[in-house]
Amino acid sequence: MPENEKNPLILITLKSIFYFFIFEFGISVTINTFIWIFKYESRFWLLFYHSFYLTLILYIIMIIALYTSTLFFHYLYYIFFVLIAWFYHNTGGFIGLFILNNIIIELPIIINLIIYIIFGTGLSILCIYTDNNPKIDRIKIKNNELKGDINIIHLSDLHLGGAYGKESVELYVNIISNIKEKIDFVVITGDLVDGNIRVTKDILEPFNLIKSPIYYITGNHEELTWKNEFINMIEKNSNLIHLPNNIITIDNKINLIGIDYIKNLDTVRGKLNNLISKVNNNLPNIFIHHVPIFKPDTLPDFNIFLFLCGHIHGGKCFPFTLIKFFLGRWITAIIEGLYTYKDKYFVYCCSGVGTSGPNSRCFVGANIGFITIEGD
Repeated sequence: MPENEKNPLILITLKSIFYFFIFEFGISVTINTFIWIFKYESRFWLLFYHSFYLTLILYIIMIIALYTSTLFFHYLYYIFFVLIAWFYHNTGGFIGLFILNNIIIELPIIINLIIYIIFGTGLSILCIYTDNNPKIDRIKIKNNELKGDINIIHLSDLHLGGAYGKESVELYVNIISNIKEKIDFVVITGDLVDGNIRVTKDILEPFNLIKSPIYYITGNHEELTWKNEFINMIEKNSNLIHLPNNIITIDNKINLIGIDYIKNLDTVRGKLNNLISKVNNNLPNIFIHHVPIFKPDTLPDFNIFLFLCGHIHGGKCFPFTLIKFFLGRWITAIIEGLYTYKDKYFVYCCSGVGTSGPNSRCFVGANIGFITIEGD
């Protein structure tokens, strides 16, 4: 392995250790709750200790799968994170029952079981279904400088390679193909891969069915994988067009500016200023970047009328979905959806179609953005 590609293994190991203990905790909470419901003595830490062996066996299987069979690893990874999602929601059920029985009223065993199943299994099924059934989010904006209308598909945060594989891409392509309007181009605003495994070319094959140009930039999760190898594979085996720190004019209508993920946001702004200075025409500028670093009222400073981003997932899971409400509504942070300034400058933050970690979404949808820019 090249010297500059050793870091992903360290990061993946740290991420695996984190999920290892989350899984242990979830198993312990689940078993402990059933014991508690049936009025037996709770022994959480003893269960936590013994669940170490079960979790260790699962991790050994996953490590073997990681280096032997991509398809096998993909399905194992999916099942593993379905279980994590279930355990996560079981924790919510445990807290709810504890408050109910110790503060409000002590309920019979059967009622406790029903409540717990609704929290754990019912909510998990709903959240996994939501994650695996993305919807089209239709957005219409106006730009008087644009010559004619433009339709853009906005994909973000696919996280391919782990819980999401070729069948996920086929689903997204099928949804896009059913759109009746002409699509001028597609943008993917980062986290195309999940950073846990080398993505193979067959996973990307369904994208070839989309005849419109597909432009993509990298996100933070590309930094967790074999980034250079992945980008080279895309350029040789797919119709995706990498737009790294560059600007391209499309149909002599608009300028599309792409900047790959960079941790230092001041560096991103500096690169954007440098690219904008090279534009020699008065066409509208669209900027794509993974992280929502701009609010719409700051776009005039960069001569950008539309900024497309992702990364936040709309909060993804409760209680983090509260961030979407409190920050998005009260503090007007860029969390999900369309944000405007003077009806001339726009930021659209896509909640994305995939997630990192447990593949479930609690009270926030998986979205594919369909943006219509109406010109004169």
